[in-house]
Amino acid sequence: MSQAAPFPYDTVSLTTLISLSPSPSLVNEAVTATVRVASPDRAPVDGTVTVTATTGESCSDDTPAVVDTLTVEFACNLGFASAGTRNVSAMFADSSSHNDSSSTALPHTVNAPPPEILSDGFE
Repeated sequence: MSQAAPFPYDTVSLTTLISLSPSPSLVNEAVTATVRVASPDRAPVDGTVTVTATTGESCSDDTPAVVDTLTVEFACNLGFASAGTRNVSAMFADSSSHNDSSSTALPHTVNAPPPEILSDGFE
């Protein structure tokens, strides 16, 4: 009697949150999260990356762009409605060939926009 493999995936993956740009950002400014998913033997051809902030904002991308034979890159835009610092992390999932994986958190600061100066010199 043969046993089925304990896990249906044959390839490990490693997710790394590469960058948040711009950083720091302003309230309601689009912030691009760029995430790379790498594997020691081959790049995934499918899957979804979801980027989530500790303040609840999130975005996702399911269209990996090939970086090289071992790595793909995902990108999506976040918007933050309040000023302050939060941690942002990425999760890779739903691949037919690679394990789910997640990144370490990256701190991101959102600043309030500068006050608007009116033509009479007052805010």
